[in-house]
Amino acid sequence: MPHSLSETGRALLRDRPPGNASVPTAEQTVAAGVTVPLAQHQFDALVAFVCEVGQARFTSSTLLRLLNRGDYLAVPEELRKWVKARRNGAVTVLPELTRRRQAEADLFRKPPHGYATPQLAGIAAVDAIQIGLGAISVAQAAQPDIAGTFQLSYETSNRMLTGPARQEMPGAQAPTQRYRRRLFYIDCAKWFQAHAEVLIEWQGNAYGEITDPRIWRQLTASTDWEHSSVDIAIRRLVQLPPNDRPDPRTWPITYSYTGSFDPVGNGKFEFSGKFDIDAFGGLRFFDAVVVSRSFIDTFIMGKPEEYVARGADLVAPVPEIPADQMAYLRKNLP
Repeated sequence: MPHSLSETGRALLRDRPPGNASVPTAEQTVAAGVTVPLAQHQFDALVAFVCEVGQARFTSSTLLRLLNRGDYLAVPEELRKWVKARRNGAVTVLPELTRRRQAEADLFRKPPHGYATPQLAGIAAVDAIQIGLGAISVAQAAQPDIAGTFQLSYETSNRMLTGPARQEMPGAQAPTQRYRRRLFYIDCAKWFQAHAEVLIEWQGNAYGEITDPRIWRQLTASTDWEHSSVDIAIRRLVQLPPNDRPDPRTWPITYSYTGSFDPVGNGKFEFSGKFDIDAFGGLRFFDAVVVSRSFIDTFIMGKPEEYVARGADLVAPVPEIPADQMAYLRKNLP
């Protein structure tokens, strides 16, 4: 998300009287209050709005609540509602407020000429809402897999089409593709009879939707974990959309993980890193580190990464954008 007002945003404020918040305060308010990604022109529109209505009204507004749900399409309409003020003892719609709100609504929905916009199928794609995708939602799941001293906890996340988009894309209601990948293989079986395979499974489709991933220990490829211990915590990582991916369908859900593996109770391997998944079955690891904290290093062979091994990276092909999603994109172009 941008952190400062651009020249385009400042132009909105140039001929306005002082409002209820300064530009720095408005910038901080938008940056702190909005939890979904914003393009620069959207950030500019909201900062201009907050400068006039003030911090308190924005943070308690229906506009912010809907935006943080991923309902970008509702924002211009919500902006246009803030056009009344008291004049001559009566609350009335003011023409100057109507003009300001319309300018902010137009800017939020339509970037001005000169903004650099990447291309999707020959069309300028500014953000995910233009193809109907909502924000990533998160609901924490508390330790879904516990067996002896094997503990795994993770957060469920998904990214789905918004309600209005789903109504206009009947094809998205067709069955999705299911993917299953190996996340980790933890192994000291040769010496201590302890090993486990951790898998991740999710569903995706050509529209860019990703359902709640399930992460679990594969029982048929794991020991009972009575004498060794593992503790793995996986959390979703908030990331800005990649600049090198103009197609919002390809934007992944990213996770960070931390863990420890103690084979015999006399020292452990600690590990951490990140991975992401996409709607087409892709899995990518990065920033992975495994460190041994054990005195048994002299008795084992190989590197720490061989005892806490991550799965293989897989780059999945991107399918052609569905026809009904392309129609939705063209309809909602600025």
